[in-house]
Amino acid sequence: MKKIAILTAILIVPFLANSQDLELDVHVLPTSVLGDPVAFNITVKNKGDEEVTGVEAKLTLKSGISFTNIVPKDLDFDPKTGVWKVGTVDKYRAKIMTVMAKYVAREDAILLAEISASQLPDPDSTPGNGIDTNGNGKTVNDKGDEDDGDAAQIGPFN
Repeated sequence: MKKIAILTAILIVPFLANSQDLELDVHVLPTSVLGDPVAFNITVKNKGDEEVTGVEAKLTLKSGISFTNIVPKDLDFDPKTGVWKVGTVDKYRAKIMTVMAKYVAREDAILLAEISASQLPDPDSTPGNGIDTNGNGKTVNDKGDEDDGDAAQIGPFN
């Protein structure tokens, strides 16, 4: 029995040591004035020691914000599906997309984003399993959720 346990540990450790570790963050400069433009920065970081290919992120703009465009404009983003085909993320590097939107309603002014696909396993998160992974009902800056999803909210502040 001990030989089997040792052999299993030897096989698992190299697998996890050579994996990627994707993290997604959403940041916004808040506004409280309806009609204002809003910029959401979505950052996909690879904190692992291996490049990863086939990375995609799914973005959802709730009803309080209206999509305008993305920056840079040459990124592979489909505003109808909300899928950003991030592509390859080199080890210890990040890719950033800015979503420009308009603040149209005080309720549900939230952008949700999560890694939805990746070609390598991630040691601390599962692509496409939702943002509220700890089930507490919070998505904005919830440190208890997996690190491959996040959300940012604007208004109301007055």
